[in-house]
Amino acid sequence: MAKERPVEITPSAAALIESLRGLGYSPETAIADLIDNSIAAESATIELAIEWNDGHPEVALFDNGNGMNRATLAEALRLGGMGPSATRAASDLGRFGLGLKTASLSQCRQLTIISRTASKTSALVLDVDEIAKRGWFATVPAPMPQHPFVAKLLELEHGTLVLWDRMDSLGGLSGLGKEAFYLRLEDIRAHLGMVFHRFINGDATKLAIILNGRPIKAWDPFQTAHPSTRELPSERVRHAGQAATVAALPLRLPAWNGKRK
Repeated sequence: MAKERPVEITPSAAALIESLRGLGYSPETAIADLIDNSIAAESATIELAIEWNDGHPEVALFDNGNGMNRATLAEALRLGGMGPSATRAASDLGRFGLGLKTASLSQCRQLTIISRTASKTSALVLDVDEIAKRGWFATVPAPMPQHPFVAKLLELEHGTLVLWDRMDSLGGLSGLGKEAFYLRLEDIRAHLGMVFHRFINGDATKLAIILNGRPIKAWDPFQTAHPSTRELPSERVRHAGQAATVAALPLRLPAWNGKRK
């Protein structure tokens, strides 16, 4: 009987990276994925700068979280680096080790991350076109990118800066006229205010999110502070017989009176 022998079927870097870019992120869901990482890093403040730049937008996200050293940063840029079987902290919202990369590269062709921990700086670039040419490599930027947030980061002992450059039409922000672009920014502001309302309000870990110099206000879709909202008895459900439990808290929302405020 013939012995089995392995046959290498390494994915094409060029084809795979382009496929991963098309997973269906919108700008707001991609940014929310980055904020999940900032929350996991115990950030108290996140600043976003999203600039029109004559139809060639640029996005920067800066947080004051724990930061990463070179080895941790390289692992963060590895596809599936920290997969579903890894032990994660309770505050870690990640699962498959893909979000940072797929979210960012859905919007841009060049992702730069600069991070500080213990007052030491590490930086790496993930470039779609370079991956297509050379395979799965990140590069050290030289010189350091020029952005106002870089100077702010270098003043801190710890924190992280994410830069999206060479954004293209796939993401949905590139190529827009100025008015349409800033209307989309209001959509992004509203989305982040809803998704992270418990953090912004301080119901969970207190978090400030600032977009282009203006704090994002929380919007609670459950209207928990409304006098007519009623909290119903909660139910705790054991998940698949595991030790972890899921708490379901039903709410009865106030009836809509047909008026908009």
